Amino acid sequence: MKLDFNQMFGAPGPVLGSDISSIVRPAIVRPAIVRPAICLASLAICLAPLLSGCSQADHAPQAHSRYHAGERWSYKTRDGEEKSTLVIGSVEAAPREQTTTGKTIVHISIEGLKLAGPEGRVLDHIGHLPLSQEAVDRSVTALVGQNALPTSDYGAGYEYWKSAGSGGVFGMTVKQAVNYYEQIIQPRHKKAS
Repeated sequence: MKLDFNQMFGAPGPVLGSDISSIVRPAIVRPAIVRPAICLASLAICLAPLLSGCSQADHAPQAHSRYHAGERWSYKTRDGEEKSTLVIGSVEAAPREQTTTGKTIVHISIEGLKLAGPEGRVLDHIGHLPLSQEAVDRSVTALVGQNALPTSDYGAGYEYWKSAGSGGVFGMTVKQAVNYYEQIIQPRHKKAS
């Protein structure tokens, strides 16, 4: 099956932009000793929306959905990524022009991946993916947690999506979207002349 970017996103080119470093991070072995200032800064960034009394969902029209921000779900994963989970970042009603993929958009982040990234790096998560509720319904297998936070780059990915006129919405399963994502982050190989 050939995946067409324009059909899924409604716009040419990668929605995530050419600099994917703000959307994905390489899987690395973290040292046992971490600098306290870095930990506190990261914690402050993650907690800022909660402490200010607003969340990503406050900025989007609410939708009736069985999914809620902060839920962690297991899903039908790719081989070798069975421990991967997704976290619901927000749920919103689809704008009228995007109702072809469904009436509700579920914004997720995914952890526990083994994506083949640029320059041979392995990427362990996707910060933001917008899916139709129907696509999530076909993907999830069990609710495994509550009050989970999406990955630290979820907010940047969501804001980029919103700034693109609410970008596009995946109508395919999470597994298919992860496969497609892996394809678009691969560098284009140029033919030697």
